[in-house]
Amino acid sequence: MGLTSNQRRAQARQRCREALAAHIYERLRLSIPPQCVRLQPSVEDGYAWSVLPGKEYLLDTNLGNGTVGRYQDIVQQLGSSLEAATPQRQQPKGTDHDTISREEPKPPEPGSASFTEMIRLLEHEKKVLAVDLESARAQSEDLLCKDREWQEKTCCLQEELQGCQSSIDQLERELERGSRGIIAAITALQSSQSSKEDKISLQMDEKHPDTPSCR
Repeated sequence: MGLTSNQRRAQARQRCREALAAHIYERLRLSIPPQCVRLQPSVEDGYAWSVLPGKEYLLDTNLGNGTVGRYQDIVQQLGSSLEAATPQRQQPKGTDHDTISREEPKPPEPGSASFTEMIRLLEHEKKVLAVDLESARAQSEDLLCKDREWQEKTCCLQEELQGCQSSIDQLERELERGSRGIIAAITALQSSQSSKEDKISLQMDEKHPDTPSCR
């Protein structure tokens, strides 16, 4: 003769209680009789439940009012989406069960597989990274501002350099023209001086002709 629905539900509830009690002992080293395990414990019970987002429904119903499917779901999610935690680590929200604390996390103990601690640690690291990112963004904006200032200064210096180069080119052209004028003047002066010397020499020859040689 098969079990009645109430008997199946009672068996599923007992297996769920035993699994929850074993999990509490494994996680917290706290011995709770299976018949005393609750999904909505008080702080005085010494334990609380932490559940991943989207799995809060696991704790919405008392164990005494659950269904076979709900009990099986709790057992299946235990340790992966649902786990025991100390009440002090829970963020108060007016209920005794699960929320993941927003306090600064501590690194999980060696060998711990607590997703609650890992999530808490990751959330803290995320906040730290967000602060670092904001600081890096501010530094980047500051560097961009300085870069724009340097570019403006560089453009001004380039314009001044181009103006100086134009002045230098003009002075070089004027110097070249002046040099050519000086060379031409020197050449003309030398030519004039040479002509005068030739003229003087010719005049001297005319005044003092050569004397015939004696025989």
